[in-house]
Amino acid sequence: MGIFKNFSYIIVIQFIFEAAHSQIFIPNSFWQDLTPCKASYCPTPSPTVATLQGIAGMTQIISTSADDANIGVTLPFNFAINSISSRSWFVGSNTFITRDTGSNVCGPPCSQPVISGSNPALNKFMLGANDNSYQRVYFISGTNYFRIRYEGTAATSGTPGSPNIVYEFTFYRPDGFGNQYAVVVFGTHNRATGAFGVANTASYYVDNTSTTPGANVAAGPGPGITANTSYLFSSNNGGISWTLQQGWSITGTGTNL
Repeated sequence: MGIFKNFSYIIVIQFIFEAAHSQIFIPNSFWQDLTPCKASYCPTPSPTVATLQGIAGMTQIISTSADDANIGVTLPFNFAINSISSRSWFVGSNTFITRDTGSNVCGPPCSQPVISGSNPALNKFMLGANDNSYQRVYFISGTNYFRIRYEGTAATSGTPGSPNIVYEFTFYRPDGFGNQYAVVVFGTHNRATGAFGVANTASYYVDNTSTTPGANVAAGPGPGITANTSYLFSSNNGGISWTLQQGWSITGTGTNL
């Protein structure tokens, strides 16, 4: 029996070696069981609160107060919401980040529907969205991450350097096994009841805007945004289902925290 057992190990090892050097298809789940992530890049969800990193090394792209505005940024990798990956994302003054197209919607003050999972009708991360303004926006880009820093005001104008809304939002490069992660760290946030979650063009995948029970409501404290903490957005199927966890972040090799 020992001979046959050892022989079976040899067959498995030979199969893995040959598959790695051929066109043999092996499901991702098989490889994930053997190698959870690449040695040089291993993003790992952790129940650890991340903190604001500050502006050191960042590039400033907004330096004056602007209302109902947006500015585009380009990631060094693709990131998906609603099964569509893109490197093109837009930071909105009204405290959302949208994929492929910017938006200036501001809700009822502009005679529009309230800002929600369906407004703007774009794929988006909502980060206390309302009729806010931004005064300073920065970014920093690495091989495996892209971080945006927003400094704004819960009003239609504000003074640069005196924000009452601060967030840092980090996209992480997908890990090659279908997992995507993004972390938002909030500092002060005077629009804590603004729209908060991740949504497609019509509705939330997950949100922390209401306490109504249902699949779309995030687990944990709510509703609203807690200042001076972090939240982890996670998806494992091309951005068509998400979780949102308060007090979590990403650690691991190559995550450049």
